[in-house]
Amino acid sequence: MYKITKMIILLVAGMCLLTGFVTTTTALTNILVESDHAYANNFDYIWPEISRPEATQMRLHFTKLELDFDDKLILLNKDGNKLVTFKDYNNEDFWTEWYTGNTIKVKLETNRYETAYGFKIDQVEIRTNPESISMDIKETPSSSSAPFAYITNGGSNNVSVIDTVNNTVIAVVDVGSDPFGVAVAPDGTKVYVANMGSNNISVIDTATNSVTDTIDAGINPRGIAVSPDGTKIYVVNSASNNVSVIDTVTNNVTASVTAGGIPYGVAVNPDGKKVYVTNGDIGNENNTVSVIDTISNNVIATVTAGGIPYGVAVTPDGTKVYVANWGSDNVSIIDTTSNNITARVNITKPVGITVSPDGKKVYVTNVSNNLSVIDTANNTVTATVNVGSDPSGVAVTPDGKKVYVVNSGSNNVSVIDTASNIVIATVPAGNTPRAFGQFISGSVSTSAAPAGPECKEIKDYLPVYTNGVNLNIINQIAGGHPTLKDGVCFGPPARLFW
Repeated sequence: MYKITKMIILLVAGMCLLTGFVTTTTALTNILVESDHAYANNFDYIWPEISRPEATQMRLHFTKLELDFDDKLILLNKDGNKLVTFKDYNNEDFWTEWYTGNTIKVKLETNRYETAYGFKIDQVEIRTNPESISMDIKETPSSSSAPFAYITNGGSNNVSVIDTVNNTVIAVVDVGSDPFGVAVAPDGTKVYVANMGSNNISVIDTATNSVTDTIDAGINPRGIAVSPDGTKIYVVNSASNNVSVIDTVTNNVTASVTAGGIPYGVAVNPDGKKVYVTNGDIGNENNTVSVIDTISNNVIATVTAGGIPYGVAVTPDGTKVYVANWGSDNVSIIDTTSNNITARVNITKPVGITVSPDGKKVYVTNVSNNLSVIDTANNTVTATVNVGSDPSGVAVTPDGKKVYVVNSGSNNVSVIDTASNIVIATVPAGNTPRAFGQFISGSVSTSAAPAGPECKEIKDYLPVYTNGVNLNIINQIAGGHPTLKDGVCFGPPARLFW
């Protein structure tokens, strides 16, 4: 067992800076959990759980892991939810990612064909809560918060909220049945979730991570997008073959626009004047994209895209629309002035799609369990990044430095560094995560709250050691401004970096 002491810095959206030190304890233990070498066919077994009651995080060390085609080694948490799935894997002497919790279960599933070595785990390492924390208060210029990723989990009927600073799940929000699409309001204050099973939209308040309203939609809502000014929501109803237009002030449906057969994805032009809807009628080799005028709420053009188009994204300058055609194994590029296809990029079974903030790259998830990177200057694939199983939704952070890929089959999220095109973290999600849409919030700037006698002393804070340290401010005055001491206020949220 050993201790680590690190300096921490708390940046808040006001005029305060706290600095201090936190001591964490890490323990390394020798264990032995292994399969037969080689393992048997048609095998399905969960080993006795690896549990450390004092742990807040755990990771495992494999001396070797070798699996044959389509065989799986699954790590589960205490509740039986998947942390990660290894499939067709062969590696030696490696550590897993850090997983939140104090229990890991190991499950091996094999088919009836060939066998392989299996696995051998020889060490477990844990992290515990901070033992001490001391803080000093200084003044500093204000800062803005980092973005959050909101991951819809269709199999567990909730949304995982990921802090993109330290890539940890900070909250889980219960929503409707079989949540699919998700969209974050431009100001970051609301998240809209399309619940395909309950035919409605959950409205999440990002300050409290709680559902504040539920809006009826059509049948099987999938894709969802918010207008650039935040006043309208566009919801694609796959079984109703239409698009619901919702006023965000009243949360009422103000219009219903007929689309094509089995509409799936939706995106709004940055100027807010047009909405693009993919119509993924299965069995049709020449599916379409409906172009909707947002003033009249009428379809003003129908563009033949490709077979079974799913994801759709518009470039930041509004001149191009990229459409992921699952059925025809390509991405169509639409000129928004002429509504004509100007190019196609071959990608096997593309699903989700998004454009970088600078418009130079397009990121596409596909059935080959990887992410294709397209250079928009010449519309060629310049990189392919291996991710988890059955990737679906994809989004880029506002600074363009990280891409988040939601893996429905492995119940996690791959985090990719855009400079190197390397996966730098894997974050566990709920069951069958999809997050189809723009699921990452932008930077939210808040001005400093005026100091005054209404500011009260903060009495409680809860440091939680995960991959970083979060300081959860408990006391809040009217208006939602946490306080540090008499006469000093700052706007939420606050975060610790180290």
